[in-house]
Formats: sequence, structure tokens, C-alpha cells
Amino acid sequence: MDMRLFERFCKQAGTMSIRRIRELADIVHLTDERKDVLRRIDKRGSEIKACPLCGGDKLVKWGTTRTGLLRLRCCKCLRTAL
Repeated sequence: MDMRLFERFCKQAGTMSIRRIRELADIVHLTDERKDVLRRIDKRGSEIKACPLCGGDKLVKWGTTRTGLLRLRCCKCLRTAL
């Protein structure tokens, strides 16, 4: 986060209208919900014991998606899954 932009935002927060504050609160709430959903999906990924595509039981970590979710690669079919 750019601290200068955040400081500028904080200074302007006192002059925001009620409508604008509510819009901002809605955006923050949606962001929190999205993060919670991503955490749940990522947790599910760590619990997968077999490839959902071929049933192979040897999975290795294969990086992350753009949204930060863990990717797994099957050593049997060589495909990746979340």
C-alpha cells in the first residue's frame, strides 16, 4: 500500500458525505468476504489427497494462481488443479 495515498485518504475522510462513506464500507465488506472465500478454498486445497481429475495419489505444490490460491500438480496425469 502506498502510504502517501493512504495518508491523503485519511485526511479527506472527514469531508466525505454519508453516501460516499457507505459506498466505501460496502467495498471493504465485499473485499473481506472475498478474502474469506479465498481462504476457505485454499484450505480445501491443502486437504485434497488425490487428483480430482485422474485419482492419482501423488500431488505436489505447483505455485499459486493470480488470486493467491495454491495450485497442485498430479504426478500421474501431469495436470494441475486447485
